[in-house]
Amino acid sequence: MKKVLLGMTGVAVLLVAVPAYIGFNVEGRYQELVRQAEQSGFQAVQNQYQRGWFGSSAETQFSLQLPSDYSGEITEPVSFTLKSEVAHGPWIKKPLSGLAEINSSIFLDGENIFPEDYPAEIRTLVSFDGSGHTLVDLPATDLQANGERPAIRFSGVKGELLFDAAFKDVNLDFRMPALQIGDIDAEVASINDVQISSHSWKNSTGLMLGGGRLVIGSLSLDTDQGDVVAIDKLSIEVDSHEQDQQVNAAATYRFQGLSVADEHFGPAEMEISIERLASAVLLNIQQAVEELGSQQMQPAQQQIAMMSILLSNGHALLEGDPRLALSRFHLETPEGVVEGQFSVQTVGLLWPDVSNPGVILEKLLASGQLKIPQVYVNKLLALQMQKELMQQYQLHNGGGEELKMPDQSQLEDEAAMLAETQLENLLSQRLLQKQGGYLTAAMNMESGLLTVNGKSIPLPFNR
Repeated sequence: MKKVLLGMTGVAVLLVAVPAYIGFNVEGRYQELVRQAEQSGFQAVQNQYQRGWFGSSAETQFSLQLPSDYSGEITEPVSFTLKSEVAHGPWIKKPLSGLAEINSSIFLDGENIFPEDYPAEIRTLVSFDGSGHTLVDLPATDLQANGERPAIRFSGVKGELLFDAAFKDVNLDFRMPALQIGDIDAEVASINDVQISSHSWKNSTGLMLGGGRLVIGSLSLDTDQGDVVAIDKLSIEVDSHEQDQQVNAAATYRFQGLSVADEHFGPAEMEISIERLASAVLLNIQQAVEELGSQQMQPAQQQIAMMSILLSNGHALLEGDPRLALSRFHLETPEGVVEGQFSVQTVGLLWPDVSNPGVILEKLLASGQLKIPQVYVNKLLALQMQKELMQQYQLHNGGGEELKMPDQSQLEDEAAMLAETQLENLLSQRLLQKQGGYLTAAMNMESGLLTVNGKSIPLPFNR
């Protein structure tokens, strides 16, 4: 009888302790998810977690500061609330499949962003080893226009996020067939065949590396001027890897076609890379940025803090002689092909040298080539001349002189003549060369000496 009582007592202790242990571990995993979101740029403004025996609930309010707009003004942050119901213990749909199941809903201004009867699924399965698998399934739906918000036709999103227990290895894959904004006969924007995939991991020191790919089948947008900008088969690929304790990163941008008004451009491809960045320095920057992301700061304060982080690590970055390159630029236009490449590298540049322009020029190694249809150079020069003429007329009139402002046609003609004269000067000085209907230039810079098309160009600050 005593053994039976002891056995029953042991079972009772397990029944009490195991759910508590599981609940405690599940809360730790949830808080780790929140911490990872903060390191990605989100701020957890409020975070509440109510732990129970076989289930818990969580409510976390996030804030995301969007980039400044084209005018440079800081935009208002976007805030939303993530409400989650956490099942653990015997209440998981598949009890042997893992430690817990987290079902989440997203609320904006206190309201669920999806209709009540909308079968949205945002579900995270946490395994016994701490790894996780988030499944997102948002079915297609149509939202009617409401006040200032236009109608939205949404084809749904499906995707998944896989992560290990330490969040050192993360895989992401999402797909969205289509999203249209506006009525059928008055469409404001549309985006089709969106695919996002990425794989990131941390090396032995904790530095995050990896790569990803964004593909958009087609994208169209109505401009304020009434024109339609359309892009066909847009893709962006990024990659970073470590070699000899240095990190190299690259990005490739492509599109098959770009239509603006009645003009068509493309295909196009651009490859950008940055090399020879010390891994240890990048790790310091990463850790500082992660710490910054977990703090609640005003956007202006964040920008100052970010600049301080970069400046404090600038000397160490320069020690590796970093190299920045536009290794390929290719754009097909109605007037011909635009091609170019450019690279610049510091060689032996130290942090104290940054305040001395002459020393900077001596310790830069650069080269570049450009080929462009002449008609575009004419247009660019004419636009610049037109801008300068307008400034001159405004300056004279503001100073008390009465100069009659020419009409737009006269202004364009005068700017075109000045642009033609300026182009002739550039050609006579061999800064540009003609090849049929194209203009070309090749430059090289080493030891403070600049040559363009084989001609030496004096530089300011040369010692």
